[in-house]
Amino acid sequence: MAAIQSTKALVDDPVGGLLTVTEGMMHYLTRCCGASAKGSADGLVMCRACHGDVGPELRAAWMLDDNESWAWYQDRLSAYYGDQASLVANQIRQQAIERTHAATMALAEMVNSVMADVQSVGALVDDPVAGLLTVTEGMMHYLTRCCGASAEGSAYGVSGVVCRACDRDVAAELVAAWTVDDDQSWAQYQDRLSAYYGSQASLVVNQIRQRAIERTNMASSAA
Repeated sequence: MAAIQSTKALVDDPVGGLLTVTEGMMHYLTRCCGASAKGSADGLVMCRACHGDVGPELRAAWMLDDNESWAWYQDRLSAYYGDQASLVANQIRQQAIERTHAATMALAEMVNSVMADVQSVGALVDDPVAGLLTVTEGMMHYLTRCCGASAEGSAYGVSGVVCRACDRDVAAELVAAWTVDDDQSWAQYQDRLSAYYGSQASLVVNQIRQRAIERTNMASSAA
């Protein structure tokens, strides 16, 4: 049976049990597997891991910054803690904030370290989508790993894309390009990154875009 230590839940509360926070979302974990809960076709609530029936309370979920939902949660706790319910709710919320902040900072540090590692080729970041992403004269584009050069289409090779410097076959994703001010393309890029970073993809995109803007402005000033 899952417990706080094994599931890394924030608290085992009397309302729904194992309460935790994931990417800014408060939700419960099942005791059977320590997994989240989901609705079933017949209107019941089941464990997402083993599909066993669980209590309807485990379906509750709310965002960390949702004051109205926290007030609802405090009302539920008051049946068990009376006047101390607000203190309990505030302690749980503070723990959730600290954990979310720590996770966000860890991700930001990871992005910063990756960005630092690719400075030798002039890239902004080594992203999980296609690799070495950079900006040149306001245009976002990828660099090849073989030569740190741009890619171009070719009638030859498996992918139809080659390194502009050595003509070596490279991944087709390296031909992707968009301007720094193209909001729609940035949104598409964020969708691609969400497969790797989840809801934190927007943070990663914003950091990359900000660095691209800063580099573009510096280049314009120097010219």
